[in-house]
Amino acid sequence: MTKTKTFILFAYFTLVNILMIGQNNPPSPTVSGFNSGQIEKDSLLLIKTIDVDLPFKIISFKMIYLTNETTKEFVGYSNVITKEMQTIIQKCKTGDRFSFEAIKATDNKGILYALKPITFKIK
Repeated sequence: MTKTKTFILFAYFTLVNILMIGQNNPPSPTVSGFNSGQIEKDSLLLIKTIDVDLPFKIISFKMIYLTNETTKEFVGYSNVITKEMQTIIQKCKTGDRFSFEAIKATDNKGILYALKPITFKIK
């Protein structure tokens, strides 16, 4: 996808979200029941999905892994944490951060929503 098409899609989804505010506000997502904050590595390893209340359905998200030395980005095209993402979670250390961003969901009418990001810091 070209940068122009990506920008146009982003602008469209942003506009859709602005128009929908007050009509059907999207819920806050959770990651296997966890919200943002500090988390034990063992708890993070239990994460299998990004969840949201019905009638919303997650269709894509980004997982960003941040350390003092590096930043890695992964993309999921459903609500499922991929094997590649789980592998990087297994290697994380205390102080590392994970951010689940650009979470996109649709409702039962097919309207697209951008949901709030979720950020964790490893204890």
